[in-house]
Amino acid sequence: MNRMTLAVDDPLKVGDATLIPVVEVFSFSKVQGERAAFAARKRAKAVVALGPWGAVALDVSGEALSLRELLDRVPDLEVRMAEVERSICPGRRSTDEVSRKK
Repeated sequence: MNRMTLAVDDPLKVGDATLIPVVEVFSFSKVQGERAAFAARKRAKAVVALGPWGAVALDVSGEALSLRELLDRVPDLEVRMAEVERSICPGRRSTDEVSRKK
């Protein structure tokens, strides 16, 4: 069985920015009789940078991505962004409140 998902990794604070990595997790498993095999890989796919300027989504080569599309594809990204925004900008409207209005 093959499975690929996008997931949110732990945020990293760099200066005024907080980076939220988005990773691709691929797993493979096969059971045949009494034998079993399992393999997994995790690799960076994108990053969301949050700071005084707001939120920006970038792929691993530094090209801009649609933040809305990334939020739609990655479970818990919106929640993690809201948590980070509350910790760095108390009182500011969170991205999830803004994105729901679009």
